[in-house]
Amino acid sequence: EKSAAASVLLNNSRGILPLKTGKGRIVCVNIDSDYSAQFNSMLNRYAQVSSVEFTGKSVSVKSMKDLYKKIRNFKTVIILTTDKPLADPAMLKFINNNQKKYQLILCVTGGRSVLKNLDKFTQPVIISDINSEIQAVYTAQVIFGGAAISSKLETAVSESYPAGAGYSITPVRLKYTVPEETGINIEDLSPIDEIVKDAIAVKATPGAVVMIVKDGKVIFEKTYGSHTYDGKIPVKSTDIYDLASITKSAATTI
Repeated sequence: EKSAAASVLLNNSRGILPLKTGKGRIVCVNIDSDYSAQFNSMLNRYAQVSSVEFTGKSVSVKSMKDLYKKIRNFKTVIILTTDKPLADPAMLKFINNNQKKYQLILCVTGGRSVLKNLDKFTQPVIISDINSEIQAVYTAQVIFGGAAISSKLETAVSESYPAGAGYSITPVRLKYTVPEETGINIEDLSPIDEIVKDAIAVKATPGAVVMIVKDGKVIFEKTYGSHTYDGKIPVKSTDIYDLASITKSAATTI
């Protein structure tokens, strides 16, 4: 996969990644990324992650103070950015000064040479020279252990980032992907929509969430309808349901 081959995980000797949930509030600071929405959406499939937008093109004392205020109540700060903001001394100061106060995770798209500016940064960095929606979604999954990463730096960038640097992660969570990756044609899943919509139409259920997992990979996830028949609250994939009277269906499935 191109995203995995183009990505390198650095500064992970303490095993911070994959990130474990349930250890404090998490916020993602998106700095001039074109794919922050897709990145944040995937992060929130694994944990509750708040989002803050920041413009790196016009950094000022006031804007930095505002950013400090927005993240001060969080324990883990994920920064999604390109290599350009990391050439700004004010942004580098913010990152370096806060790595002792917060658990920082830096996700960067751009040339490897930007690592020269991060010699003082000792927390996890995921860097890729591909800037795309697919790359953003992949990186978000790496953070929580949904996708594997194992590439190394091919050439030395600085003393802190020598040739061969890079850590590996094997998946420990579900990965989100396309059906074709597991040998299933997406067209074969098309009847699901009609079946669920028919169930809602005859009031067998007001709504549903359908997820298909194969070989540890989520190949289909879609929401339908609402919580109740009045249709006021639409179903979301993050909804939590009570499970009752499922002994026969669960036992025969397992």
